[in-house]
Amino acid sequence: MIRLTLDDVNRVVENIDNTVLYKYTYLQEKLMITDVTIDLEFQRKFNGFYRVRRNKVWQLHFYNILEQNKHNKKVSFADILFDLKEKTGKLEASFASKLVATINPDMPVIDKFVLKNTNLKLPNYKSNERAKKIIILYEQLQQVVNNFLSTGIGEFLVEKFQRKFLNLNISKVKMLDFVLWQIR
Repeated sequence: MIRLTLDDVNRVVENIDNTVLYKYTYLQEKLMITDVTIDLEFQRKFNGFYRVRRNKVWQLHFYNILEQNKHNKKVSFADILFDLKEKTGKLEASFASKLVATINPDMPVIDKFVLKNTNLKLPNYKSNERAKKIIILYEQLQQVVNNFLSTGIGEFLVEKFQRKFLNLNISKVKMLDFVLWQIR
C-alpha cells in the first residue's frame, strides 16, 4: 500500500528536476530508433539514469536482451528475469524490471525507494524459490501501483504532473515512479 498525502504529491512534483524527466524521455525515444547494442551514447545515458554499474560483458548481455525485446510490449517480467539470469548468471530483479519498464512504460520499476514506499521487500538472497518469490513480488508491485493510480490521490498526482510538465509524454506508472523515487 502506498501512503502519499496531497501535500507529499505537491511537494515532490514541484521539486522534480526537469533534466531528469528529459533524460528519461530521451531514452524512451532513442530506444525505438537505435540499435542499443552498439549505440554507446544510449548505453552511457541509460547507465547513468538507471545506475547500471556492471562490467562490459554483463552490459553486452543486458543491451542484447533490451534490443531483442524492445518491440515486444507484452514481454513479461519473468521472461526478462530468467533471460538475464541465463545470460549473466545473476538473478537481478531491479535490472530485469528496468528492462521491462523501458520496453513497456506501463510497468513499474523495482527500486529500493519504490519498495520502501510500497511496503514491499525483495526475498532474501538465500531464500528458497527466490525467483518465484521475486515474480510474485513484481505482480504485487504492479497491483499496488495500479490500485494507487485509481485513487483520488493517484488521480491528483497524474493531474499535478501533467499540469507542471506540459507536453511531456510519460505513462502514469512512470509519473508515480518518479514521485516514489523522490521520497526517501
